[in-house]
Amino acid sequence: MVKIVCIGGGTGQSKLLQGLREVTTDLVAIVGVTDNGRSTGVLRNEFDMLAPGDIRNCLVALSNSPKVLKELFQFRFTSINEDSAFYGMNFGNLLIAALTKINNDNFGEAIKEVSKILKIEGKVLPSTLANTQVCAELSTGKVLVGEPEIARAYGTKKKIKRLFLKDKNVKANQDCIDEIMSADLVVIGPGGLYTSVIVNLLPIGMVEALKNTTAKKVYVANVATQQGVTDDLNLYDHVKEIEKYVGKGVLDAVVVNNRSPPKRLVEKYRAAGAYFLEIDDAQIAKIKTICKNVILADIVQRKFVEEFGKANYIRHNPKKLASVLLRIPRKKVKGVILVAGKGERMKPFSLNKSKEMIEFMGKPLIARHATEMIKNGITDIIFICNEENIGYIKDYFQKDYIPTIEKDIGMGLNVNLEFVLQIEQKGPVNAILYARSLLEKDYFVIKYGDSLASDDQIKQMLATFDSDTSVDAVATLRKVTKPQEYGIARFNKNNELVEIVEKPQKDFPSDLANVGLALVNGKVFFNSIDRFGVGEVLPPVEYVLRNKGRASFWIFKGKRVDVGRVWNILDAYKLLIDKLRNSKPRILSKNVSNTVKIGKGVYIGRNAKIGKNVTLGDYSSIDGIVEDNCVISNSVIMAGTVIGSGSKISYSVIGENTKIGKNFYTKTKSSDVEVFCKDKYVLSGKNTLGLFCANDVVIGDNLYSEPGKMIFPNKIVNQNITTDLLLRAIIFDADNTIYQTKEVAKLADMAAMTFFSGQTNKSPEYLYNYWIKNIVSKLVADKNPIRRHRKYSYTLLCNKFKVRNIDGGFEAFLGSLTQNIQLSPGFRELLPALSSYKVALLTEDTRDVLDAKLKRFRLSNLFDSVISSTEIGVMKPSQEYFDSIISSLGVSPSECLFVGDNYTKDLAIPKKNGTNVLLFSLDGKGDFKDFSELVKILAKL
Repeated sequence: MVKIVCIGGGTGQSKLLQGLREVTTDLVAIVGVTDNGRSTGVLRNEFDMLAPGDIRNCLVALSNSPKVLKELFQFRFTSINEDSAFYGMNFGNLLIAALTKINNDNFGEAIKEVSKILKIEGKVLPSTLANTQVCAELSTGKVLVGEPEIARAYGTKKKIKRLFLKDKNVKANQDCIDEIMSADLVVIGPGGLYTSVIVNLLPIGMVEALKNTTAKKVYVANVATQQGVTDDLNLYDHVKEIEKYVGKGVLDAVVVNNRSPPKRLVEKYRAAGAYFLEIDDAQIAKIKTICKNVILADIVQRKFVEEFGKANYIRHNPKKLASVLLRIPRKKVKGVILVAGKGERMKPFSLNKSKEMIEFMGKPLIARHATEMIKNGITDIIFICNEENIGYIKDYFQKDYIPTIEKDIGMGLNVNLEFVLQIEQKGPVNAILYARSLLEKDYFVIKYGDSLASDDQIKQMLATFDSDTSVDAVATLRKVTKPQEYGIARFNKNNELVEIVEKPQKDFPSDLANVGLALVNGKVFFNSIDRFGVGEVLPPVEYVLRNKGRASFWIFKGKRVDVGRVWNILDAYKLLIDKLRNSKPRILSKNVSNTVKIGKGVYIGRNAKIGKNVTLGDYSSIDGIVEDNCVISNSVIMAGTVIGSGSKISYSVIGENTKIGKNFYTKTKSSDVEVFCKDKYVLSGKNTLGLFCANDVVIGDNLYSEPGKMIFPNKIVNQNITTDLLLRAIIFDADNTIYQTKEVAKLADMAAMTFFSGQTNKSPEYLYNYWIKNIVSKLVADKNPIRRHRKYSYTLLCNKFKVRNIDGGFEAFLGSLTQNIQLSPGFRELLPALSSYKVALLTEDTRDVLDAKLKRFRLSNLFDSVISSTEIGVMKPSQEYFDSIISSLGVSPSECLFVGDNYTKDLAIPKKNGTNVLLFSLDGKGDFKDFSELVKILAKL
């Protein structure tokens, strides 16, 4: 648990305590007791006691007592005659005065008694137990005694030269000294610069304690001047004054608000003689000469409060300020976001970009993870990427994210981002190993980039870490109903985490499963890797435990979505809306017709355009164009997409730059909708799903889709969508498919025989017949491409007849072949239609022969991948051909069409693997005989 000591007074300190009590119970408020104004002055004069007012405010701020009791302590008698001695008197102050007398004038004991009554968490201590007053010597030499005098008599031309206590040798409260020496963080301010903050630094021993403590010391600068006291001081002057009293080099950080309040409020302050403390680069530069660590943050209230009958005070936001302060004493923690997965289950939306780059409410999922880390003080973040996404993820964060993050978070930051390539995909631990040099000396948080949670998990995990920073790991756990499907936590009799058991099938050690979020000590983690290796796929925390490291844990009770399958986009969007907006619509676009009906949880992006009489049902996200009379509900419409008028779309995800025609509708009612996922159909567990449509699709007018159907990119759809449209790669056989070699093969071989005949007394016909009967017939079944190569069989022939120039004959063969070979009918006309697909060629030709043929038709650049027998080392049919071509294209078998002229050699293996196949035959006995027919077939597929 982080121990925090706050030094100050007034409303500023009580507000700060309200925020800090939510993150730590080890909290101490050191409060000034020299106030002698208003009713407090009456009590001090009457009972010769210390000032109770600021202490009372802090006690109430830390109280766990019922609301009515806190209201009683803050009750002020203002409804009686102003001449009454009780006018303006505070009940809590009276009670403290009474308890002081009951405790023989021991003010400290009285505060302890009130602490019990109010059931406070933490401690509230007077900075001194001496009954003294604060004095100010002005630059003119005049000395002012007491807070009221300082406030009334100090003018803009009379700066305070020195602040001091009226009585000499006033000692600090020893309890305060002890608490400062054992603190992790000491917060000075906010509050009235002189009479609420600096006054606490004056008792003997206070500054010495600040200099000697190992705690981090931070000054929280005020947001406005104090009327009549600090009128002519700017922000730098405030910091300079603090340094004057605590000494040079004592401050470890200065926290400065960087959000300006509304102009109307600034003007009200100015009219009342107070000024909002503006910041600029020049002031910040000067402050950094005092303290290098200047933290700029949006830490003021969004709504400006009313206090003491005066409207619109500028106040610090307790939660925001507490969040900033809590980061300062924490050990260095880095962040790791894992985004190297291929996203196979997220097709078609992972085809154009990493699934972590899919936008939710205008921001990629990965950006939301980074922002969550940065908001919690983790500003060194490592992204573990794959070779396909590392380029554009890095580009996005450098060009788009970094310039906007400080504005979004409201904080000046020194963000350091690293992008690491994971070459082999072997689980999270393997991924982290690629970033070892960046992590092995630090603690680091590991987060999966494809998850989304209803709560700030980073905040809760760091709070667990802050409660015991001696641990080597923090695990995130959650209750599950099927322990056999997860890594399950095992505890000892002291409820300490001792093991993560991977998918236990019986004797479950608990019902708490490990969640993909953890914090680990880099040194212990990597030492464990060195000792035990990474042979098993284990969670990072388990490696720490195996190396005898200590791990704490926290139990996540919120909602969580792993964005791993297409329908999870809808789940994640709903979760995000509920988390950020509480189901309230968010409308950023100015192009929304006033006739639009908007349900709960609707997001309309900045570039969206919504036509007339449109109904946007619950949980719809619109970044594209929705034309008139449409109904969209529970759906995501991505940027650049146009939904035609009269369309009705629900429970669907429509990708970018897609055009959907008029009166299109999605059927949604079904029972446990089956959806294509990673090369097979799986039950989604959803009874209502619509259409999943990729980028750059065109759908015609007056069509519909069946539930759970999927369309891959670049399709033109002119019929009802009753099956999935998954095709994105076409694989062609070469010989007698793309081009016809049967008719010209003998002619080419005869050219070679003619060349050989010139070196012997045998005729070309004789040589050819001998070659076919005695050589080719014996090699025709050979699976070795080298032995099936023309050059090999020509060599055997030439050796028989003592012909020396074998290469000349082969060149004659190849020249004749490429001169006479012809493309199959319609193939040239097919080429424009292939531009939307990955195109591959698979042949048992050797590479040299293949290259000559492709060069002949200028097709070398047509194919995304080419596999020949040279690469495989075996003739067809062979599974290796198919596996190689699928791997090189980065597709699954279900996404491919294989076209060949021989079922046994070309099509049998692809069909067995789940690929669509078409038999080409010039005689009309196949599926088609002219490639121009394939254009229509592709449209249907």
